[in-house]
Amino acid sequence: MFTSIPQSSSTLVNYSCLNDVLAKDDGETLIEHTKKVVKVLIELKNLFKNAGSYFGDDLLFEKVYIAGLFHDLGKIMPGFQIAIQNKSHWDFRHEFASLFLIGDIYINGKKLDENEIIDIYTIIVTHHKSLKDLKEKWIGYIEKSFIEVTKGKIEKGIVELAKLLEIDRLSARRIYHDIFLEYVDYVKKTYNTLTGNTLDLDIIKNYSESRFFQRFDRIYDIVQDSKRKQKLIFMIGLMKSADHLASSGQIEIIKISTDFKIFEKGIRLYSTQERASKIKDDVLLIAPTGSGKTEAALSWAKNNMKNSDNDRIFYLLPNIASINKMVERLQNIFGKDKVVPVHSKTAFKIYENFIEEKTFEELSEEEKHKINKNVSQQKSLIKKIHFPVKVATIYQLLKNAYYIGDYEINFAELYNARVIVDEIHAYEKEAVCKLIIFLKFLKENFNTKIMIMSATIPTNLQEFIIKKLDIENVLKMKDEELVSFNRHIVFRLPGTLMNYVDEIAYKVRNRKKILVVANTVETGQDLYKILKDKLSGSYIKEEDIKLLHSHFTLKDRDKIEEKVGDYKLLVATQVVEVSLNISYNELYTEPAPLDALLQRFGRINRFREKSELAAVFIVEKDINKKGYPYRDRKVVEKTLELFKKSPVKLEEKAIQKMLDEVYSSYDYEVFVDPRLYNYLNESLTEKYDNKDLKKQFYEEFDGITVYPFAFKDKVVELINNKDFYELELYKISLNLGTVLGLMKKRLIEQERINGIPINFVKCYYDSEIGLDKNRPLEIKK
Repeated sequence: MFTSIPQSSSTLVNYSCLNDVLAKDDGETLIEHTKKVVKVLIELKNLFKNAGSYFGDDLLFEKVYIAGLFHDLGKIMPGFQIAIQNKSHWDFRHEFASLFLIGDIYINGKKLDENEIIDIYTIIVTHHKSLKDLKEKWIGYIEKSFIEVTKGKIEKGIVELAKLLEIDRLSARRIYHDIFLEYVDYVKKTYNTLTGNTLDLDIIKNYSESRFFQRFDRIYDIVQDSKRKQKLIFMIGLMKSADHLASSGQIEIIKISTDFKIFEKGIRLYSTQERASKIKDDVLLIAPTGSGKTEAALSWAKNNMKNSDNDRIFYLLPNIASINKMVERLQNIFGKDKVVPVHSKTAFKIYENFIEEKTFEELSEEEKHKINKNVSQQKSLIKKIHFPVKVATIYQLLKNAYYIGDYEINFAELYNARVIVDEIHAYEKEAVCKLIIFLKFLKENFNTKIMIMSATIPTNLQEFIIKKLDIENVLKMKDEELVSFNRHIVFRLPGTLMNYVDEIAYKVRNRKKILVVANTVETGQDLYKILKDKLSGSYIKEEDIKLLHSHFTLKDRDKIEEKVGDYKLLVATQVVEVSLNISYNELYTEPAPLDALLQRFGRINRFREKSELAAVFIVEKDINKKGYPYRDRKVVEKTLELFKKSPVKLEEKAIQKMLDEVYSSYDYEVFVDPRLYNYLNESLTEKYDNKDLKKQFYEEFDGITVYPFAFKDKVVELINNKDFYELELYKISLNLGTVLGLMKKRLIEQERINGIPINFVKCYYDSEIGLDKNRPLEIKK
């Protein structure tokens, strides 16, 4: 074997033994990378120790180990090594090369059957690209002569290697052959150390006799089997996660113990909390705001983690503000390094944590570079099987139903995990139905444990959830407990909120904290301006009056929400309905469906500081019907009818009956898309890179990012400097309908900056009012 490399006059290539073979362009060798992959796979096996039994495959982890050891085998080919060492492109896929070099496989002298080998092939070939992508873009054009093409790639690399090393072709081929045998020997020894078993394989000497292509076709046939498909998704998820974590240098899988503390010693628990702590099956929990649903959910999760082989918890909430607050809350229980947010603005939240006391403007370029690197790594780790507690939106979970991104990793992590869905009332009917159908799929195929909870769930929705998810445990508070949660007296008022601005201002001047909730951003902006004007000249300071809605930049909204419970007057939209831990004295609100109103009521006298009932006022009419968020006007009318004999003392035990009166005509089965569940159980291959599916998901669930024109120069500067995390500060997410309306008025300017498509909205913006769609900017060209 060669021990030294003659230097070519034009290119230097190290290729004399296995230790010279690179896996990464940063200089990491194949052996170094493979060792890391194996260490992560050991961690994953410890985390999912019963997965083989669940999926009915005693060889599950043995096959994942073999795939992990061989996944980058193709990188030993001379062509790849020449390309990577010279930072050029190799015109072939190393996954194909890896498979091409593997013949039959034997464990303890027993030959694996073809199905087992196909599993290993599938794991290896999909650890970067999808089956569909590989089939269409790579194999498609060389299908008839794949063996000859592969032989050609090897031969071409050997010829080039001989030239670069200034040796004859036979010597170059011998080097390649010796490195291959050396790697196979490394694999055998490592596998024996891992499992205690012996591993052997038939080395392919005659490439024309390789069964590679027949096996690749078998992959396509076998993954049509829906039962086997779920197991393959799980194994691919393990392989991908191990490969990605090894590449990032993160070997350890963070875990949580089952002895975490939820309640203070001596505290009296509600019946729902006590019962939840003793249940191991799926649960539906209905309990009032402020009754400790989060603690009940964690008690249920803790009990489910005992004697379980996966400690993962997914806590789902409707909006980013509530997620960020919950992350802080759960970090106090589990530890700061174990709980992470998962939402569309995750990067900004991580960035914010890294900068600590400084503002973005105060950071030096060196500090920004260092922080950007840390944020990128942290954001990448969040997408892997690394952090044990993830707080996310339901849309992050539903992305997997649409097979977006590295969904196999997420499916693997959801195996035997606990999924807690909080505030399920906050979603549109169609979204709820998609979520329930996907949870059904996870329960049936990945043994996922589920808890769904809310303060308000109509009986027909309860029945839909119970039926679809086969839930036997429904937890509700006892009537005697509910009495202590009676907090509100409801007044129905004629007219619109504009009729009561003087009354609201008077109460604020007399030291009452008032919350005003409008149904549209425009109405909120108008009310805020009028109320601010009426309170000017009083002892009320400008900073005591705030406006909150969804059309602020992330930077400004974050500042407002920091002190959201401290203002003397808060004018807001529906953003206050979900999980904002605030308590105001009185509420004035526009009409809305009952479940939405109950959530608005929940921000008043939330902690029951006063024994008397707090007043909440509902007006009968909206100020502005433009952009009206509630499509079912009959539901709003039915809700108002409940309070026609105003005032009404709202009793918690009567709320269920009120909900059923309002939503009696709803049939949730109508909103179920039967194609989703069928699709989830269809062929594995067709899901990969399905552009129509991805488009459908983003149109249904994801907002469209725009930037106020006022920040155009700053946005351009940040993009040019590749400061993408600071760029997050200036974005606003608008729904598709709003964007189309602005485009019709020619108020959206679309540009490509360094190849990145950016939407600028040409309307007035400031940090007090937010984006004002009714004030178009006059921009001189």
